[in-house]
Amino acid sequence: MTSRTPHSNDSGVYAAPADTSAWRAAHFGEDDVWRALDLSTARDKADLLRGLARALDFASDFGHNWDALADALQDLSWLQSSRIALELTGGEAFQRNAPEAWRTALEIFRDAATYWSSRRKTLLVLVHGASHLPALRA
Repeated sequence: MTSRTPHSNDSGVYAAPADTSAWRAAHFGEDDVWRALDLSTARDKADLLRGLARALDFASDFGHNWDALADALQDLSWLQSSRIALELTGGEAFQRNAPEAWRTALEIFRDAATYWSSRRKTLLVLVHGASHLPALRA
């Protein structure tokens, strides 16, 4: 089986490039959506969900649970773009504080990326300090 390096148009969860500003300038246009979330002070699932709701402009009635996150990530229509990136910093700290919540969040991000990919749209979740995740190629 041949392995390939994911491309900037491939939905998925990836290790963030070292210089996201340069990578963003090279691969994202003004019609694309780029959001960032610092998880370094997040201590638990509730902090994570609150941060994601703010970063991605979830509706005020967002349910703050895993099912609501999955549903919101498979909609994102209010962002009005076919290419969305979510850049996560501080994930190492959150993973230490709430390892089960971190694993669940990554699974939900992957499922949402697969959903978007099947609709010929792009959802990238770029995680800083995550060498265990695949890297994007230019």
